Amino acid sequence: MIQPASKLNQLATSVFSDLAIQKRHKLQEGKELIDLSIGSPDLPPPLFVREVLAEESLNPSSYGYAIQSLQQFDDAVCRFYNQRYHVDVNENEVLQLLGSQDGLAHIALAYLEKGDVMIVPNPGYPIYSAAANLAGAELYLLPVNEENNFMPDLSTIPKEIREKAKLMILNYPGNPASALATEAYFEQVISFGLQHEIMIMHDFAYSELIFDNQKPLSIFSLPNAKKNGNRI
Repeated sequence: MIQPASKLNQLATSVFSDLAIQKRHKLQEGKELIDLSIGSPDLPPPLFVREVLAEESLNPSSYGYAIQSLQQFDDAVCRFYNQRYHVDVNENEVLQLLGSQDGLAHIALAYLEKGDVMIVPNPGYPIYSAAANLAGAELYLLPVNEENNFMPDLSTIPKEIREKAKLMILNYPGNPASALATEAYFEQVISFGLQHEIMIMHDFAYSELIFDNQKPLSIFSLPNAKKNGNRI
């Protein structure tokens, strides 16, 4: 019997899969539920969106293999970042992915090797720890809580971790705490990454889920952010 790679033994079952199973059981019992688990929409898109999709599905040129993202997509991303965050991004800095989890998992595989350390927020999105395990890297959990205003003091990270760390993920607006980082904190983060040669990755997946009139803040809005290169 061919056995799977031992690294898979470190992966736990997805919390979202567990919730989906419990949901199915409750529905079978006749319960009425509001699903707030994974955040995937359970309502149809607006009619005008569906109409455009239906029309484009009949266009023969809509089908074919794509090795790279379309030029229109790259241009739209650059334009959006400039208009929304006042950040200049060129098309060489844009990479279209299947989804944010796909990107988070593969950036660990691309940059981390056995013995490297990956610093992630705790609590944090499950893919962070899974990505480290798949890459064979060690995981350092950085406590994010009310006591540190959800912006942990990076000086508390032990020296041996700072020396071995190669990648640090921060998530603002945060999940599950929904916290926002300040410009001053991002400045500290950038300085920390440059000083210790640690790649900083800003997980910005929830940038548009802000409903109290605060503006989303991209780490690229800060000076020197791109000095961590194309690795943020």
